[in-house]
Amino acid sequence: MKIFDFSANVVDRIVSELRDAEKFIRIAIFQLHNKDVSKALNEKLKEGVTVEVFTLPYDSINEDIRVEVTKLFKNLEENGAKLYFCRWNVGDPERTSTAVGRWYSFHGKFVVTEKCAIALSANFTQYSELDALIIFKNEKDKIKEYNKKFDELIDLYIRETSGYITPFDCRGRNFIMGLMSEASEFVYLSTESFTDLNFSKFLMKIRSRGLDIRILSGATSMDFTDRMQNMLRELLANDVKIRTTEKDIHAKLIITDKHVAITSVNLNKINLGFKKTNQYWRENTESISICSDPKILSQAKNQYLNIFNDSIDIENILAEKIENLVGSMFTSTFGLRSRKEVKKLFAQLIIRKEIQVKKFVLGIGKMTDKLMKYFNRNMVEKNDFFLSLILYHLSERKHDFDQLNEKLSILNTEINLSGLLELLLNENFIEKADDFYKIKLDKLF
Repeated sequence: MKIFDFSANVVDRIVSELRDAEKFIRIAIFQLHNKDVSKALNEKLKEGVTVEVFTLPYDSINEDIRVEVTKLFKNLEENGAKLYFCRWNVGDPERTSTAVGRWYSFHGKFVVTEKCAIALSANFTQYSELDALIIFKNEKDKIKEYNKKFDELIDLYIRETSGYITPFDCRGRNFIMGLMSEASEFVYLSTESFTDLNFSKFLMKIRSRGLDIRILSGATSMDFTDRMQNMLRELLANDVKIRTTEKDIHAKLIITDKHVAITSVNLNKINLGFKKTNQYWRENTESISICSDPKILSQAKNQYLNIFNDSIDIENILAEKIENLVGSMFTSTFGLRSRKEVKKLFAQLIIRKEIQVKKFVLGIGKMTDKLMKYFNRNMVEKNDFFLSLILYHLSERKHDFDQLNEKLSILNTEINLSGLLELLLNENFIEKADDFYKIKLDKLF
């Protein structure tokens, strides 16, 4: 039996499963601070249940809670728990708020007992966050698989070996992109952090196939540098729907019409992985669990959409970031003061106009691409660009000669509009009715 949950109650569900264990509990987790989890583990230890925890060293814990959390671990150890600390340090944490002083490689999250295997995106902290899990209950093959993965972590990081191998069965970036590329209807993503520019380009590419793409990302983790804000505008211009939640979100979740993936992978460079050289790949140690059960797919889709539809459009967040600029413009340029609601409305207008411009640029690019494929050429010439502009304007509505001439006059260059229109008529891209030119959609689309 499989159970899916995307909510703020994920850790409570896990505690319930831990309390149901009778033989063993094995936990691989980035952080373990939660007192309810610790209490459940201690209770099980006193009942004779074997408890093993694979996690990061104490210096990965924030200083303000390090002493308290260390005591929790010491108590577990005194009661008989086996603790395995992954000490493989891969550098300094340049921008992550969850690593302290050192940047340890392991970021995975899963649990296995003799009764269930659990794939999750949650850390066991004291904070209530939106997270996700799949519980594989009484599925012997899954339990065996997760036990094997736990043993692999011990072999890779704890036991003496002659050398390290990359701690993956696959490269995270390639695997996740491959999973999403299989989708034929929709891709729904949840992530705490989204900063990878190459991944955003990949999303725009698969969006061109007509997929419904939606992203939920936590506002507190959102990077609002100019580069990231531009990335979000580009995605919105490509009709990728992006929202954020008032409640902290931690879930790393991929839902398509074919698969559900519970992962520990944020959509940033070190989590997804990247090439250091032609031969070497760098990436955090992450966990990915895939489920293709139709019932779970349906539950995951419905729960995701319920949360997404109740969330905040990222356009509103982008507009908030420029409200002060609007106020400054009124004051410094015109000597005017402005109400909060005026700043808000003006900022929203600016964001929507910016996205419209990006949509315009994208539309011209798509039209040019279709035209070049028709002519079987890769080099775009000046007249090809003019043809694309004409077709783009005609795709919006019919125009007469003077209207098209006015639209193209913005380029301030010599254009043989009559010759271009004749070419398009001869190629059957457009037709003329009375004085108006209309695009023939079936020709290009």
